[in-house]
Amino acid sequence: MAVLAALTTGALTLAGGVASAAPPSGGQATTTASGYLYRPGRYIPVGTVNGLPTGQYGINDHGQVSGAYTEAGQLHGFVRDARSRVTTFDAVPGSATAPFHINDRGTVVGGYATTTAHGFVRSAQGKITTVDVPGAIATILYGVNDRGAVVGQYVDAQGLEHGFELDHGKLTVIDPPGLDAAANARDTSAFDINDTGQVVGYYADAHGTYHGYLYDHGRFVRVDPPKAADVSDYATTVAFGINDEGEVVGQYVDRADVLHGYLWQPRRGFSTIDPPGGSAGTVAVDIDDRGRILLPTPGILAKGRAVPLS
Repeated sequence: MAVLAALTTGALTLAGGVASAAPPSGGQATTTASGYLYRPGRYIPVGTVNGLPTGQYGINDHGQVSGAYTEAGQLHGFVRDARSRVTTFDAVPGSATAPFHINDRGTVVGGYATTTAHGFVRSAQGKITTVDVPGAIATILYGVNDRGAVVGQYVDAQGLEHGFELDHGKLTVIDPPGLDAAANARDTSAFDINDTGQVVGYYADAHGTYHGYLYDHGRFVRVDPPKAADVSDYATTVAFGINDEGEVVGQYVDRADVLHGYLWQPRRGFSTIDPPGGSAGTVAVDIDDRGRILLPTPGILAKGRAVPLS
C-alpha cells in the first residue's frame, strides 16, 4: 500500500524507521525504531522522539533531521536540531502527518491526510502551506532543495501515480519515457531534488520491478546497483536521496532477498551500506553535502516489501 493511500486510510505506521502500510493481518508495528548517521567506517546512532517509534527521513548540512513519530496510533512530524532539541508539529491539527526531506533553510516537506492526502511545506518558522497538484486526487511531497523547488508524487483522475517537480509555480511531470502511461507509469515517484535541479526517485517497469532513476533536466538515467535482483512486484531498487555533489542513496534487494542500503557516486559507482546487524534490511534515505548518510534502524524490513515510502 502506498503512502498516499495509507495516509488517507490511517494505515500508515513505522517499521524499522521507514513509513509503510500496517500489516494486513492486523499485526503490530515495531515500537523500537531509531537510526544511524553513517560516514565511511563510522555509524552514529540517532535517537527516537520520547522513546516512541520514530522514522528519520531527512538531514540537511546543519545536522537537522526531519521525520515522523507515532503516538497513540497517530503520526506526527518532528525536526531535531544538531543539539538534539526536538520540535514536534502536525501539518493540520488532528491529521496524520508524515514529513520527509529538509533543506538547509530548515524547510520541511511531506504529506498529511484529511479525507485525502495533501502535500505540505513547513517553513523554519513553522508556517504550513498546503500543496496540491491541480486536478490530482492525492498529492504528497518528498524532497525540497535550497531554492524552494519541491518534488513528490500525485495521483491523477484515472488513478495513475506520477512523479513531479514544482518550481515556484511551474509544474513538471516526471514519468520515465517509453512507458505506456495506462499500464506502467502508474507507479512513479520523485523523492529528492538537489540545488542543481537533479531529481531521484523510482518507477515500476512492465513487470512491476522497481528501478531507481536520476532525472537531470529532461534526461533519465537508470540507477540500479549491479547486485540488485530483477523480481516482479518488488520494491527492488529505489533512489531516495541526492546531494549537491550528485551522490545518490537508496535501497536494493539482492538475489537472496536481502535488503541493502547503497551509495552511488558519479565517479566511483556503487557501494553497499550495511550497518552492524543490518543484514536483514537496510535503507539509506538521505545524504547531505558533507557525505553523511541517514539510515533507519536495520533488521526490521524483509524482502523489500515494506518499501518504498510510496
